[in-house]
Amino acid sequence: MTRVRWLRASWPMAMRSLATRLKQYSFSNDVPDGFVLERVRDEFIEGKHFERVVVDEVIRDPFGRETEFRRVIYREVDFVFSAESPQIELRQFPRNMRSFFSRIAEAGEFKVTLAPLRVDVLGWAERVADRFPQGFRIDSAQLSDVSLDGSTKARVTMFGPDDIREAYQLFTRQREHVLDRLQVNIRTDDRVIRCELSTDATLRSRDVIGSDLAEKIRRALPPLTEIET
Repeated sequence: MTRVRWLRASWPMAMRSLATRLKQYSFSNDVPDGFVLERVRDEFIEGKHFERVVVDEVIRDPFGRETEFRRVIYREVDFVFSAESPQIELRQFPRNMRSFFSRIAEAGEFKVTLAPLRVDVLGWAERVADRFPQGFRIDSAQLSDVSLDGSTKARVTMFGPDDIREAYQLFTRQREHVLDRLQVNIRTDDRVIRCELSTDATLRSRDVIGSDLAEKIRRALPPLTEIET
């Protein structure tokens, strides 16, 4: 399983200076959360953020007796901070990342600006296709707010054994809609990778995607815009 998401950030300092600040918030047994840096360069920082969560649970047996025990959970975020856009790459991240973002703010002296992104997902897919001209196919699309009649709207999933771009263009030609995500097939090194591209600049796949392929998909991102908040 692979899941990668890209975000925009405005760093108040150079990467090596930021790394020095992040090291002040290193993870250890004495703190509930912190960073572990793996590589630091002028252009990027690669590392992980760990959060230790202690959960007290109570189990009641059939006789009404209760047993309490403590369970420790570790939330992990695998990240790359970059000097170039998009400035943050998240890999295998949990749903709740409040602690991660709070520590970034602290390390950046509360001068860091973070923003989610909105991507033209069809433009993204077509730029990926340019990099794999001999083995690329869009085989499904998920649409929302599809205008049917007056105020009636629908959610639509389109799929087929062949590339659906032509059918998509015909179906949406005179209909207002929002294209949320696309599922694409990429053939590389005699292997077919199936992955999903979403408008929030997220890549998902049940396959394991190597760093080289993930980098090609990242570089295919179209011009990015921040989501208005």
